[in-house]
Amino acid sequence: MIGASCAKLHRFLLSFLLQRACGAVVRPARPLWLRGWSARLRCFACSVYAVYAACSVYAVIFRPFRVRRDGDDGNVRNEGNDGAKRKALQMDTRPLIGVVPLVDYKLESLWMLPGYMDGITEAGGTPVMLPLTEDPDVIRQLVALCDGILVTGGQDVAPEMYGETASPEYLAMNPELSPELDRMEALLIPEVIATDTPMLGICRGVQILNAVLGGTMWHDLPTELPSDVEHHMPNPPYDLLGHEVDLVPGTPLADLMEASGEGRRIAVNSYHHQAVREVADELAVMAKADDGVIEALYRPGSRFCWGVQWHPEFLHKVDARSCMIFKAFVDAARS
Repeated sequence: MIGASCAKLHRFLLSFLLQRACGAVVRPARPLWLRGWSARLRCFACSVYAVYAACSVYAVIFRPFRVRRDGDDGNVRNEGNDGAKRKALQMDTRPLIGVVPLVDYKLESLWMLPGYMDGITEAGGTPVMLPLTEDPDVIRQLVALCDGILVTGGQDVAPEMYGETASPEYLAMNPELSPELDRMEALLIPEVIATDTPMLGICRGVQILNAVLGGTMWHDLPTELPSDVEHHMPNPPYDLLGHEVDLVPGTPLADLMEASGEGRRIAVNSYHHQAVREVADELAVMAKADDGVIEALYRPGSRFCWGVQWHPEFLHKVDARSCMIFKAFVDAARS
């Protein structure tokens, strides 16, 4: 009913304006519902129509030219509220960091340590926990959305991931494994490297990075490589320093520490019983413990691809060097 009345009003006012413009003396017959209106009301209606007509001309002529092209896919979209939101997001320079989830099989849940999130946030990034997925399409989408990826600690890396079979002695330890994480990271890490997305691996993160790229691991340090270095701090808190590591000169981590006056030997915490054994061809060593255990790796061909065996997520509140690692990672993701 309302739409029909508006259409009638539109036709009447258009005829009225055209005849006035052409000097016509014959006035169109007004519909019954319009008879009796005062001249002032008719003038008001004409003014409303003029405004309506002007808006219509603007929408038809100018609106199609207010477009933007998103990325390389050639999709053209009008700017409106969505465009304003995108612009507001672009003004925020905090990089989005995807954090690989931790898996709790007893509670059948995914979870996250605050230290990972806080370390990223305090370094200027925005952390988001990723889903646990083995879908290649989802992983590609996640990497495309994120400016950086943090590969967290967690369960042991299964020996099958680096081409070995678990020994009876290792199986007797009843190790906690996560096949889902192994499979996800086996897809995630190559995608991150292929897109040159900055990546930081912590503890298990450096181990799975090495395994996926073709390196091997010590299944259990206390039984396979015993030493006086305490690699597995027995009790919390884990923000205490456990042993020292030597940084390899000329590597990014050594350069970072030397630039801040820290030197080439730093103290770290330690909470692991596995470690990198043979280094993948694509990676290079950045730090070693006194017993020769590899404590940090990086990929020279990447913009930022680091892995550390210790835990800056526990130390960042009390240790400036841990903050520097998070900051270097987030800065690379921002660039």
